[in-house]
Amino acid sequence: MAFRRLPNGYGQIDKLPGARRKPYRARKRIGTKDGKPVYATIGYFADKGEALKQLALVNDAELVKEPDITFGECLELWKQEYLLTRELPPGIENAITHLSPLIKRKMADLRAIDLESVINSAKIARTVKPQCITVLHGVFSYAIRHEIVTKDYSTVAKYATDTRTRIKREVWTAEEIEKLWEKYGLYEKIILVQLYTGMRTTEIVEMRRENTFPEERYMVGGVKTEAGKNRVIPIHSTIYMLIKEFYADGNEYLFTKKGKRISKSTLRKNVEKYGHLTHDARHSFITQAYKCGIAEQDIKRIVGHAQKGVTQSTYIHIDYDYLVNEIDKLYY
Repeated sequence: MAFRRLPNGYGQIDKLPGARRKPYRARKRIGTKDGKPVYATIGYFADKGEALKQLALVNDAELVKEPDITFGECLELWKQEYLLTRELPPGIENAITHLSPLIKRKMADLRAIDLESVINSAKIARTVKPQCITVLHGVFSYAIRHEIVTKDYSTVAKYATDTRTRIKREVWTAEEIEKLWEKYGLYEKIILVQLYTGMRTTEIVEMRRENTFPEERYMVGGVKTEAGKNRVIPIHSTIYMLIKEFYADGNEYLFTKKGKRISKSTLRKNVEKYGHLTHDARHSFITQAYKCGIAEQDIKRIVGHAQKGVTQSTYIHIDYDYLVNEIDKLYY
């Protein structure tokens, strides 16, 4: 609760609930979002007097020092400030999950070697590493501007440039796929859909029910490239009942949990339990499709790879019956 009304713009003191060593929080307003105030925490104190004293120092010197603030707290403050004017770039939320070892570390204690260790030991794709670095730059930039730290270690840390560290193998084996059928949970079903369609993870989470036609055995969707967008994705007979099951839920998005669209980060975590990255299912589909004798141009059409002399509009209206028959050549 707030103890007394302080002058506008001065800041406020709150006493946090529970048994805490430092229950008094001093904070100042830094802006608004959706009509609601956004605050920066100055620090946590053992008694109200200490909190008021620090708040006074901040106002007198126009200086916010937060020696005990953690990386996680500073990360949230950076996100709040960033979202005041624009949306976070694509992939940033996913990148943040890979920085979890830093969340409880004090900003003042972090050094370049700590950042290097987290980035270089994480099992992430080469495209995710720059996004992790973007987050670190953002957090340290915020911390310097608010005088939480005095040096930006994110600019001097050395990051390995290898493509990515694999958890296990790239291609799903028949034995691993059988385990998916045995467990048959929500995420196992989604992985099976990826294995039999070659869909990208983003395409999975963004597939809408209205673009799914179980009886005709195809979906319309896709992202990333011109060849990948609004393409026909044939439904393999092996996963036909799976797709019907998801479709019957009646949600806006095809793949959901408790009515809400699944997230890429949650799907990634469940895929990694099997020793794979999310892209491995797509890679497995393409590899196996070649082995099963599906023509290269048809594989490209199914997975959304560019090819010369083929327009997607012609393909969507004419060829889906053909591709529905072709995809059933695939087996694991």
